[in-house]
Amino acid sequence: MSISFLFLRIGSSLQPVGITGSISTGKSTVSRSLSLNHSQHVVDVDAIAHEILKPEHPDTAYDDIVGCFGEGVLCEGEGRKRMINRTKLGEVIFKDYNMRRKLNRITHPRIRRCMFISMMRPRILGFRRMVFVDVPLLFESKGLRYLFGSIVVVNTTKELQFSRLVKRNPELTSEQCRDRINSQMSLDYKVSRATVVINNDGSEEDLMVEIRRVYGVLKRNNAFEICTGYLAAVVGVALVGNDDGEMAFVGKMALAGYMVWRNLFSE
Repeated sequence: MSISFLFLRIGSSLQPVGITGSISTGKSTVSRSLSLNHSQHVVDVDAIAHEILKPEHPDTAYDDIVGCFGEGVLCEGEGRKRMINRTKLGEVIFKDYNMRRKLNRITHPRIRRCMFISMMRPRILGFRRMVFVDVPLLFESKGLRYLFGSIVVVNTTKELQFSRLVKRNPELTSEQCRDRINSQMSLDYKVSRATVVINNDGSEEDLMVEIRRVYGVLKRNNAFEICTGYLAAVVGVALVGNDDGEMAFVGKMALAGYMVWRNLFSE
């Protein structure tokens, strides 16, 4: 068994799981269920994107956004540090691809830095076996997909997308809702590049069943990657040099078996 195969298995198991889809497909519901019902650590990139708009954030994009788009994207009121109005900013960027690119160039580097810290902390300090990252623009952001060992795409129909968005954001007109949906990459493209797909075109109970199914698949895959890498390491050491005798070899295999059991059946 080659060293490259060993590193590939271990490396894949250490990578976080990306969750993506499109606007109003149900990503947040999936992430919330994984966190509450399955006790998984979920990094919310959309929340990070909101936080960096605040002027007090340590890696704030506030000054750069106001400098690029003007004070017309700020909330009404007085004072030098009025908050950025996301609805006003959305009206500017969702109709103009070049404006959207300008905003992405300002925000994406900051979002990536904060995301990387948030997803590595539980792996290193919390000894989490899996970390999930809810990334709305996973495929739209160049190179971001390669950070993830597995990618979950939450899929639905355009009709359901539109009706959910209208219900969720009553302040938006029908045209603004369509602009937001059409500004994002095709769901068919994302589905074709997913590791696993969650179909959210039924009831909430149906979605919970889909989440349990996909979580089971991801858990087994992750355990397989870890166990394969561990077994490869133990067998490799045993074959290269086993000068400690037969009992030591049996001990190594027993330890490997325990690690396999622990990763397959622990949460």
